[in-house]
Amino acid sequence: MAAQCDVKRGHTMKEVHAEIREEIENIKLPEGYSFFWDSQYKDQKEAMAALTKYFPLAIIMLIIILVMLFGNFRQPLIIFLILPLSLIGMVFGLLLTEFQFGFFCIAGWLGLLGMIIKNVIVLLDEVNVQRRAGIAPYTAVIEATVSRVRPVLMAALTTVFGSIPLLFDVVFGGMAATIVFGLSFATLLTLFVTPALYAIFYKI
Repeated sequence: MAAQCDVKRGHTMKEVHAEIREEIENIKLPEGYSFFWDSQYKDQKEAMAALTKYFPLAIIMLIIILVMLFGNFRQPLIIFLILPLSLIGMVFGLLLTEFQFGFFCIAGWLGLLGMIIKNVIVLLDEVNVQRRAGIAPYTAVIEATVSRVRPVLMAALTTVFGSIPLLFDVVFGGMAATIVFGLSFATLLTLFVTPALYAIFYKI
């Protein structure tokens, strides 16, 4: 026999589990009967353990790949300085929608980081292409930013609109709020902050 329930909006599975665990585990069962915690609680617990274990390794591998891609440390550093911008929109979105920060929000944030990294790489690569073509550094930064606005915004908007239906889901709402608001804020800020950081790092 299985007992299953949904978490009320405004609460996390961890909070609810902490409140009911002691009472449920103190229930005296007839001889030969036992129970165990399964389903999403078990899956999330295992996923969080794996995430904690392998996340540092993933960051190290990401740094190595970015350094190999750009051939320097300055542009990967620009990318990592942009990533915290996602937190602004994410926090605002969770406060607005009243979803609690939990496992699905973390999963959404990790996916969000990948989208932001892609956007910044697209912009920096275009700057590099224009500079290799002999265009003056300042002009290259401006023209590259202007030329990448449309593809970056279109990619972000398709993801945002695709995630909006999930905002009304009790389980995946927090993840959707993280992606919708985090990506919206980070994309707009990225188009301004990335060229500014590039100009600072390369003294343009």
